[in-house]
Formats: sequence, structure tokens, C-alpha cells
Amino acid sequence: MENQVPKYLAEISEAEWEKTPVSVKRVVGQLLERIAALEERQAHLEEQIKRNSKNSSQPPSQDSQPGFKPKPKEPGKRSRGAQAGHEGHQQKLYAAEECALIEEHYPSHCCGCGEVLSGWDNEPQRCQIVEIPPLSPIVVEHRFHALDCPRCGMRTRAYEAEVVDGSRYGDRLCALVGLLSGEYRQSHRMVVRLLSEIFEVELSVGSVGRLRQAVSEAVAVPVAQAHEYVQQQRQVNIDETRFAQGNADKANPKGTQGWLWVVVTPLVCMILGYHGYIASLAELRQACGISRDGSKASQLLNAARSYKLAAQGFKADIPALQQLEPPFIVFYNFNHFLVVEGFYRDRVYLNDPATGHRSVSLTEFSESFAGVVLTFAPEPEFQPGGEKPNIMRSLWARLRSSKWSLVFCIVIGFLLVLPGLATPAFSQIFIDQILLENRQDWLRPLIIAMIITAVLTGLLTRMQLQVLRQLKVKLAIAMSSRFLRHLLYLPVSFYDQRFAGEISNRTQLNDRLADLNTMMSPRCGA
Repeated sequence: MENQVPKYLAEISEAEWEKTPVSVKRVVGQLLERIAALEERQAHLEEQIKRNSKNSSQPPSQDSQPGFKPKPKEPGKRSRGAQAGHEGHQQKLYAAEECALIEEHYPSHCCGCGEVLSGWDNEPQRCQIVEIPPLSPIVVEHRFHALDCPRCGMRTRAYEAEVVDGSRYGDRLCALVGLLSGEYRQSHRMVVRLLSEIFEVELSVGSVGRLRQAVSEAVAVPVAQAHEYVQQQRQVNIDETRFAQGNADKANPKGTQGWLWVVVTPLVCMILGYHGYIASLAELRQACGISRDGSKASQLLNAARSYKLAAQGFKADIPALQQLEPPFIVFYNFNHFLVVEGFYRDRVYLNDPATGHRSVSLTEFSESFAGVVLTFAPEPEFQPGGEKPNIMRSLWARLRSSKWSLVFCIVIGFLLVLPGLATPAFSQIFIDQILLENRQDWLRPLIIAMIITAVLTGLLTRMQLQVLRQLKVKLAIAMSSRFLRHLLYLPVSFYDQRFAGEISNRTQLNDRLADLNTMMSPRCGA
């Protein structure tokens, strides 16, 4: 390189290059190597810039958008700081009786002239410092002494179970463990760590589990009472949660809780079923636009019109209702919709989605009727259709792939009947022929027959249980996989209307259904 002119320096002649000092040539060579490395890096970066999701494995989210400039954020109209009309938030001042210590601070000298000050301020400025109490475990030690009886000399010790329960932990600690693990969703090990670091209370993971069980048993009675109270209510939340009913037209009392969307789809299903069209609740829920925020009567009418029903809503009184052709929907007790099936004498026959068919007196109905009625009549384009749900058809769809296993279990069940029929015969022969007639020569054949029957029963039972176990595992896997596949194909609106815990609990129903099917199979044979 020192004798030849580099290609980057073509403007320099060979004679001039030969006159260049060696040290300069060395520096020029290092610079040329650096330039070559930078050009190679530039080419590599330019190649990366040209990559996109169409000519490489790069995801579309990393594609460059030439000419894209984010829209500048417009300055807000609100001024900085507190807004007019806002209540504001300040530190809560506790009453003087609630303060553990009150310290009075007085100025000693005047800030202006330095004069010594004295006196009392009736309205001093208050500043409170809030602190949590020192956390340390409260340990109560129980000592159980043993004393000798002066009369008989028997040594008796105080009974421990009368004072200390089996947990060895107090009620407040037990409640805190239940709060941390139940309400705040902390794991067993995290609860152990929190109690150790904050309260200096040492617990094992097993003790946390036992304390949680103790909390569950302690609240079992009020929880059962709450369940019983909810089940006894006339309006029961079957699907989701209730919603606050609006009062825009001043027609409803303020704060009234509405249950319309809970019963919307059953109501439409009742009306369509009366006119001969069978529709599933899932189909009607989508048609009515049901969500976790509720629904409105207008959506109910629109859904009915989509099925070619002439639907309309209006206000009416009791005499006008008696002139309408049932069934129709009424707004009942200002918080519920139900179907009126007809009037007979002084009784009104209702179909309540929450409680089913029932009848009330005309006086009670008049007191609860809110004056709103929805009527439905089939249009000329209305076509009856649909198919009622069939449990046997649904059950056969799940068991069709395992029909030979079911046939085998049924046959084994019939064969197991034969040993059961032979048992009374063995008893009769043993009593009548061997005990009463004293025919000892019959004893050996009888014992051999009983052994053969017992062995046959054991073999058949083993074969049946083995097939049932395989059938149970097969059904559980097949139904769970089919259920998960069905979940993946459901629309997003399905998940918007339900909680994650409710959906996850549905997977356990597949195992229960598999247990039920395998339990019923041998009974069909028997």
C-alpha cells in the first residue's frame, strides 16, 4: 500500500504519493480502513430500512410509515390547577378527643419588635401528623398447673381445651389472614411473608390454609342466610347484574333498580314460542342487544320486529288490558317486566321469567301494574319455525363416538344380573337341602358353584369398571376440547357480558357430565 496509490486517492499521482512520508501514508491507510467499515455499516443500515412485513419476517407493526407525522395535541381549554366548582380534597382533621397527644406551640418573641409574648390563642392553626401504631404481636401465655388432691392424692392438671382452641391463633389474626387471602388475593406464601415482616408473627403455609378454612366455617351461616334471602326474592338475577333505571321522563321514582334486561330474552322467547317460533336464548340475547349495562324496552320492540312481529308499546289501564288479546308484556311493580297470559274471573295469570307461571288477584295486579304494556302480533310475513331443545339428541351427539363402549357396558350389566339371580338359589339350596335335609354331598358342588359365581362376578365387574374408566376419560377430554374450541369461536360480545370466573367454572361441568354419563351406563344394563 505504501508504493501504490489507494483507489480512494486517484487524484494523487504516483510520483506525489512516493514523496509522501511513511507516517502520513500509515495514517491515511488507517483512515481509509475506517471509511470502508463505515460504508459497510451504512449499506447494512440501508438494507434494514428497506425491510418490511412483505419482504421479510418482520411483523407489520414495525413497518415504517413514510411521511407520517403525529397530530400535535391541541392545547386544552382548562386552566392549570383546581377547577371552578370542584370540591377539592384536603387532609382529614381528627377531633381533639381522637388525638393521642396534643402539643401546644407558642411564639416566644414578636417577629416585628422582639417583645416577649404571652397569652392564649382561642383559634390556633391545626396541623396533624398521622402515624400507625407500633406493630408487635400480642402474645397471651396460658399456664396449666397440676395440683395434688389432699384427699386421694390424685394429680389433676387444668384442662387445656376449655381455654385454648386447636388453632393457637387469635380471632383478629384469623380474620386478617382471611382478608389478605380472600379479599386481596394474596397467596399463602405472601401472607406468611407479610405477617412475618410487618407484624413479626411467624406462621407456616399450612397454618395459613387452616386459618382460611376456619374463616370459611365462621362465615358459612351468614353466607347461607344471604343465599336463602336472594332465592326467596321475587326478582332473581338469573344471568348477570341489575342496573339503575333512568328517570329522564320523571315517570319513575329516583333510584329505582330495574331488572328489564335480566328478563328481556326470556320474554321474547315466550312471545315467539306462543306464536310458534322456537328461538334460543343466545340468539335472542344478541337480537335484543343485551350487555352488562342492561337493555331498554325499545330494544325489546326492535328485536320482536326483526322476527316479523308487529310490536308497539303504550300506556293503558286495567279495563283496557282486559280487552287486549294475550299474551302481552306489562311493566310490573316499577322494576320488572312479565308476560300476561290472560284474565279469568278475579285472577290474572302471569308468566314471570324469574319465578315461572303464577296467578295473582286482580286487586294485587292493579296495585303493582305500572301502566305500560307491550303488545305483539304476527305480521303476514311471519313464519313459525325453530326446533325445541332435545336432551336425548344432545346426549347422543356426545356419546355417538363411544357407542360400542356403551353397548359393552350394557351387555356386562345384563350378565351381572345372572349372578344376582343365583344368590337366592344358593341360599335356598343351603337351607333346604344341606341344613334341613342334611345332604352333605350337596355342600361341595354348592361351594364350587358359589366360587365360580364370585369369580365370574369379579371378572365382569373389573371389565365393566375398566371400560367405564376409559369412557369417562375419553368423554372428559372430548367434551372439554370441544368446549374450548367453542369458546374460541364465540364473539367478543359474549365475553363482554360475562365474568371470567363464570366462564372458567363452566369447564368443570364437562367433567361432571362425563361422570354422570358413565354412572348411568351400567344402570341401563341392570
